[in-house]
Amino acid sequence: MTRPTNPGRGTRAQVQMGETIAILLVFFFFVVIGMVFYVNIIKSKSATEKEENTQLEAITVLKKALALP
Repeated sequence: MTRPTNPGRGTRAQVQMGETIAILLVFFFFVVIGMVFYVNIIKSKSATEKEENTQLEAITVLKKALALP
């Protein structure tokens, strides 16, 4: 087996690979945090809309009941 002519070259590539992996991990960490906030916002909006629909149904039933002879 032959040795590389420049032994420092391999370690520099390893450092660059480590930096790339670290950047990707940070990126995916931020993506996950963003998704968590997005899902929480969607859940709260969904709960609000569900409550509004329930109130509208109650009003509709009340109007029908009041319209009965």
